[in-house]
Amino acid sequence: HLDSHMQWCIKEETQRVTPPEKGEYTSFQKYSRTLRVGYMCFFDFETAQGRARDYCECAARRKKCMHKNINVAQQNAVAYAYIVVDRFGTVVEQDSYLGADAGQHFATRIIALGKKYADKTREVVPLVMTDEEEKAFKYATQCHICKENLGTDRVRDHDHLSGEYCGPAHNGCNLQRRELPKLVAMAHGFGNFDSHILIDSLAKEVRHTPIQAIPMNTERIKSLTVGNVTILDSCAFLNGTLADLVRTLEVSSHTWPIMSQWIKSPEDRALLLSKGIYPYDYLTSEKVFEE
Repeated sequence: HLDSHMQWCIKEETQRVTPPEKGEYTSFQKYSRTLRVGYMCFFDFETAQGRARDYCECAARRKKCMHKNINVAQQNAVAYAYIVVDRFGTVVEQDSYLGADAGQHFATRIIALGKKYADKTREVVPLVMTDEEEKAFKYATQCHICKENLGTDRVRDHDHLSGEYCGPAHNGCNLQRRELPKLVAMAHGFGNFDSHILIDSLAKEVRHTPIQAIPMNTERIKSLTVGNVTILDSCAFLNGTLADLVRTLEVSSHTWPIMSQWIKSPEDRALLLSKGIYPYDYLTSEKVFEE
């Protein structure tokens, strides 16, 4: 499929632009996009440096090397960690794993997490309103979603995860602004690095799970959807190294409210926020982490 697409893409225009006719106008309708996702997962891999699968052995065989590129090593996933945060900033789950099969283990885990939190978003916590909110709803004149006038067509929009009252809305607007049954996951540098580990692991371990990708080219992935999980690269939203981003937050006196929930010790938080040294040449297997 990729080969046929590339042949078409070379011959045809990559984007079709259709200008509007005179008098036409567009308006925003996808109100489901205005609702923050219920749960987000943040993860990262650690790797060990091993021998490349297509390692060049020409020199050992005393042959003239004809390879254009020589792979001398490859990075193999040996550990991962993740946290799941709801839209209120509460850490609801965290875990880590160390083992030579970390890539395959995470592939299975992220699919299970997608199913778990997709089911959670389908659960509806009953609405809880105060007397003041009920009075405000009665006299409201504007839909809090589309900002148009309200008439007799009005309903009480509420957060399905917490039960909190959000505001008055048209019935149609309220139905469109629904919870999407999925988990959004992010890794910093996913498009360039982590995606290669995950895709390789998915090919080995996952069966009968729909997979969709939005590639930027043959090496970089913009988005990967596996079952109920959509995985994005956080570099698309925060373009910078993790060290630079941490320094920016420290200058602004950031209090690290999410990290403080699961890393209680200030000394441990300071260690995690500092720039460490990772000796790739020395770390050749997961056993080195135990030293």
